[in-house]
Amino acid sequence: MRRVVIFFIVFLIVACKSTNKNEYIIPEEDFKQILVEIHLKDGMAGNSRLRRDASRYDTTNIYTTSIEKYGYTREQFDSTLNYYAFYINALDRVYDDVIRRLNEKETEIRQAIKEQEEAEEEVENR
Repeated sequence: MRRVVIFFIVFLIVACKSTNKNEYIIPEEDFKQILVEIHLKDGMAGNSRLRRDASRYDTTNIYTTSIEKYGYTREQFDSTLNYYAFYINALDRVYDDVIRRLNEKETEIRQAIKEQEEAEEEVENR
């Protein structure tokens, strides 16, 4: 009986031993960059012309390519999402920054479109 108790205690210690968080969780900055890229791809997929063009390609792994671009696996991404599910305030901070970055990109794109339209209008008026 004593051996069973000792075995059980050792088992609990090993089972409860904290794992290296960094091994399974994507660092916050990389996670933010991946999320920005994924949300940009979602936005492009919502564009009817781009969606029609993308239908010719296999898009089942569209997010996986973004994750792997930064050197991570889909499993690490899923583990990171699960991690943040338990730390919702941290996830809110991450998404505050992701939204800020997406808004900055939108502003840059709108400015580039405006400049292009102005240049085209100037060429037409010559």
